[in-house]
Amino acid sequence: MEKNKVDMLEEIEQDLIVTPSEKEPELKEFEKLLLEERDRRDLDKALTLIKAGCFYEVENEPALDFNNLELVPMKRKLKGLYDLYRNKETHDLLYVSPLVEDISEDGKKNVKPYGYKVLYIESMDAETYQMVVKAAKNNIKNGVARAYKFAFILYFAVIAITLANMVYIFINTLESGILAALASIIFNNATYLVGILIATILLVPMMIKYKKYKAE
Repeated sequence: MEKNKVDMLEEIEQDLIVTPSEKEPELKEFEKLLLEERDRRDLDKALTLIKAGCFYEVENEPALDFNNLELVPMKRKLKGLYDLYRNKETHDLLYVSPLVEDISEDGKKNVKPYGYKVLYIESMDAETYQMVVKAAKNNIKNGVARAYKFAFILYFAVIAITLANMVYIFINTLESGILAALASIIFNNATYLVGILIATILLVPMMIKYKKYKAE
């Protein structure tokens, strides 16, 4: 009887051994690099289209066929919840977040999802996608240009207000003497003068960086 048990165990162990033919072939170095590049491009594409609003959301997808999906590695999950997947057949991209519920008062969760929250990213040809990318870049450029102009307007507005305040103080304290008037001006506008000095120092590298940005 003991011998039969041993034989049965050996049989089971032999059945569990995976033969070399059943193992997935190891990727070559260039294949790994190509896969990494594909994942990087798909991640960039997914984030760009999400920001552009090119997706539709399903609050509670009952089930997903994960056998037909492959995970795209990300350093951080989208909004801390969503993983990015790629459909093996259609190559469509989708963000998936499992929905779980509390099953006890101590806050423990049922690890098995009752559904999934899914962001289905719109599939589009390369030409349409490039148009979306260009439009997104133009929006960013316009925002940077507006911020750059606003910074200059604010800079010169502060200078104008400070000068006006200095003239006002000088006129009102001139009776006490020129030195007293100048001392009063410096005392009352010290903070503004230091701020203008720092802003002026930072203005030059900001202008250089902005010109490089525009050129790019």
